[in-house]
Amino acid sequence: MKYSEAKQGRIFVIRLEDGDIVHDEIERFAR
Repeated sequence: MKYSEAKQGRIFVIRLEDGDIVHDEIERFAR
């Protein structure tokens, strides 16, 4: 999983990779 954060507010872009499980990756990112 790759992600980036924009400087204006709380804007995140998450790019999942092959084999990533959406629910698990979002939980991991939220920590």
